Amino acid sequence: MSGPDDSPCPQLASAPQRFEPGPLLADASAWDQTPFFKWMGMRVLDAEAGRGRLVLDVQDHHRGGGGTVAVNGGVLAYMLDAVVGLAVHTSNHPDTVGQVTLSLNVEYLAPMMVARQIIGEGEVVRRGGSLAFVDGRLYTDDGSVACRAHAVLRVFRRRA
Repeated sequence: MSGPDDSPCPQLASAPQRFEPGPLLADASAWDQTPFFKWMGMRVLDAEAGRGRLVLDVQDHHRGGGGTVAVNGGVLAYMLDAVVGLAVHTSNHPDTVGQVTLSLNVEYLAPMMVARQIIGEGEVVRRGGSLAFVDGRLYTDDGSVACRAHAVLRVFRRRA
């Protein structure tokens, strides 16, 4: 996900990370059927330890604001929150009981002028204690990054 040109810290991006696989999504429809996903129209493309990909089928109600046909920035932030959450979920310990987004810093690089779909990718950059640091990106039809985010999520584990 992070390349040498867009990483805020190339040394960290290239550092090897070890993530124990969490309860990976054996059936993606489990997430696809949650109200959070269904309401927006997102679905999981694939997921592996520390990474996840989503797709949003763009509808007319996703566009707008100020007379534009670009996808609304709030919709993009919603999708970024979902994809970074998915990435963290895939690397969680089996004793995990939940997770919440503590911060989501969104950067809008270009208008999201897509015809049909937005692809989002999330990747855990680092985990420590109860925190996960995650990057997310949303891609235009031509494959360029139109929006990205850096997020911190807190993970809650079952108490002993």
